[in-house]
Amino acid sequence: MSGPRKSLLLGACASLLMLAGCGRGKAPDAPAPQVVSAPHLTYNANAGEGEKLFERNCIGCHAAKISPVYPGTYALAKTRGDQFAIITRRKDLNAQTVSAVVRNGIGFMPAFGPTEIDDRQLAALAAYVVEPRP
Repeated sequence: MSGPRKSLLLGACASLLMLAGCGRGKAPDAPAPQVVSAPHLTYNANAGEGEKLFERNCIGCHAAKISPVYPGTYALAKTRGDQFAIITRRKDLNAQTVSAVVRNGIGFMPAFGPTEIDDRQLAALAAYVVEPRP
């Protein structure tokens, strides 16, 4: 298989991976001293609210590993470069930008409305994403 058929097949597979991964669980290599699990939710019980929200809603697409398995991270690496791929390590984001992208979506990232993440939670999530890390 070559040419347009191969491109179409690869695009369809990538789309399915993106849809399957968004908002689901946490990265397999993320440390978790104490883990609380439910069929639809896994998070680090010792984390702050912003980190828990990130693990619950974002890490399925935005894990700290550049791989097609994490479509948000992978897409940012391909379109912006590796230094912009891992959103929790970026220095160019502020809480207002993160909040706007979460609320409105961007590219293939869906919007998260106030019934999914309320304003207080959104503020905690945005603060976590832009929190300085070593």
